[in-house]
Amino acid sequence: MHNLLLTLFIATLSLPAPALLGGDTPKIPALHFKKDLGVQETTYGKLHLFEGLRPVHLETPPYPHQAYVANITGTVVMDVLIAGDGTVADVRIRKSSGNAELDAAGLAVLKRWRYPASPDQQRCVNIETYIFEIDG
Repeated sequence: MHNLLLTLFIATLSLPAPALLGGDTPKIPALHFKKDLGVQETTYGKLHLFEGLRPVHLETPPYPHQAYVANITGTVVMDVLIAGDGTVADVRIRKSSGNAELDAAGLAVLKRWRYPASPDQQRCVNIETYIFEIDG
């Protein structure tokens, strides 16, 4: 009986949503972020600036081998230009880790991240911080 109910529940998830009365369109969910810093002058011009906007797809940058062997750590802070569709249009260093390899690793991986689409399809900037540290 439990399996049948679970199967029916899963099947209902794949059904199309019922049509809304009056031709209203569903609202796009609000973006999830730690800080909304409002419209500010950024390295990309005057755009909406967020800190901690949650990506819908992210990858962890691999630790650069030479930096790992040399026990180099650091924190890189980056500005991520997000297109209206949630793709990353560009990434720039806001504050360097002090190591070119760590900075490059952070930049490379953030270009593959994806964010929620903007409700008004406008570009925005998100501040991302990545800490490269070696345990033990």
